[in-house]
Amino acid sequence: MAGEAFQDGDGITIAAVDATEHPDLASEYGVQGYPTIKYFAAGSKEPEEYMGGRTADTIVEWVNDKVGTRRVVKKAPTNVVDLTTSTFDAIVSDPTKTVFLEFYAPWCGHCKTLAPKYEELATAFAGEADVVIAKIDATEQEELSRRFEVSGFPTLKMVPKGTDRSAIDYQSARELEPMVEFVNEHAGTARTPTGGLVANTGRADHLDAMVAEGPVDQALVDKLAAAGDEAKFYTMIAKKVLAQGEGYLVKEHARLAGMIKSDSVSPLKKTSFMMRSNVLAAFA
Repeated sequence: MAGEAFQDGDGITIAAVDATEHPDLASEYGVQGYPTIKYFAAGSKEPEEYMGGRTADTIVEWVNDKVGTRRVVKKAPTNVVDLTTSTFDAIVSDPTKTVFLEFYAPWCGHCKTLAPKYEELATAFAGEADVVIAKIDATEQEELSRRFEVSGFPTLKMVPKGTDRSAIDYQSARELEPMVEFVNEHAGTARTPTGGLVANTGRADHLDAMVAEGPVDQALVDKLAAAGDEAKFYTMIAKKVLAQGEGYLVKEHARLAGMIKSDSVSPLKKTSFMMRSNVLAAFA
């Protein structure tokens, strides 16, 4: 990834040498462990030892400082928030947020195995404004690692919302389903591993009972409206049915299904549409 950041005109070559295939070359330059990274300035055969971080970002930043370029690493879109010491407290100290943290090391094989599952976890909760799925490079953010007593990688911890921001260790399997269950338990959410909502999320038994009594008339609309914000979707739907008839339910179900599937709709909007669709089913 570091090599992809630079362009042909930069005069920079990012290269790799298999020391097991070329032991003489490794010996010539004093390579004693892996990975070993060395920097050769233009025209020089005497390398400078690279002692910086082992991520693409830190390597590119170091080379930029050496040669005066301003390249950045191109990154794939992600729902995982990458925290540093400067951004950590603003997010993790927020009592309205539930934060799930992964402390990782770039060289850690178990961390690399977890990475795609952790991205799926973040995607599953992308529609929850008060849930943050975050990662921290423990090799770069050593102060945070010490604060949370991290001794191995990956280490997963939960900081539930509320005034007590004490971290809870995650000790279950590093698989998508148990991680989703863990976040749901501590965040009070109802997500499925695919990012949907557990059946009937957004509904309430006593409001369902009001609707079941029928018919949908002004009296029902008034009763639902009196229930306050808890019944906002019920009230909205009841008003539409009263104005447009039962055919509204079929049309609205199809419309909401299309919006939920659309790639152009934000995860937060989809959450609202999924809850509205669940409530719609109570009227059917």
